[in-house]
Amino acid sequence: MNNKLVIFDYDGVLIDSEYFGCKLWVDELLKYCNITLEQMYGYTGRCGTQIIKDISKDFNCTIPDGFLEHVEKITEEKLESKAVAVKGVMETLPLIKNKMCIASGSKPSRLLQCINVLK
Repeated sequence: MNNKLVIFDYDGVLIDSEYFGCKLWVDELLKYCNITLEQMYGYTGRCGTQIIKDISKDFNCTIPDGFLEHVEKITEEKLESKAVAVKGVMETLPLIKNKMCIASGSKPSRLLQCINVLK
């Protein structure tokens, strides 16, 4: 097979962001509902508005307007210093001779910020 392009997902494939993101959400959500880190992992892969809607319903709690913006701001402030590459990524990427790109549901600004982790 002659692959010309390698497409990577971002969160959880290149950057080990799942623990960091879930922990940050839980720390903030504990002000409004009793959710554990393990429970939060069940909401990964959804957009922020859907996560809020689902958690509000599942935990019968009210999460205030502006919560998502607050969490996104904290994430942007802390992510670059807290995020780490998935084990083996830094050693593997230089071995790939094909063109590479990232496909992600994350905001472009977040991707650009975190690409610094891979430098």
